[in-house]
Amino acid sequence: MKVLLINGSPHQKGCTFTALSEISDTFQQEGIDSDIYWIGNKPIGGCIACFQCAKKQKCVFDDKINEFTNLGLRQGHHPFHLRLPV
Repeated sequence: MKVLLINGSPHQKGCTFTALSEISDTFQQEGIDSDIYWIGNKPIGGCIACFQCAKKQKCVFDDKINEFTNLGLRQGHHPFHLRLPV
């Protein structure tokens, strides 16, 4: 199994990254591969319920969401773990 850990913080190596690193270390101790993906500090378009994602397998907004979805599918990650700062 491979897990994609998603850092939704605008700070690439901040506290959210530290928390995800701890999760990644725990997974590794259990023999589970994981990668941390930083969404970045660019805005992600909100869903407009156009259903093009179901038809074209990508969002109509060409932003980081398509990049990380393709990365997860291409590298066989399952499941995703999303962490956002509060």
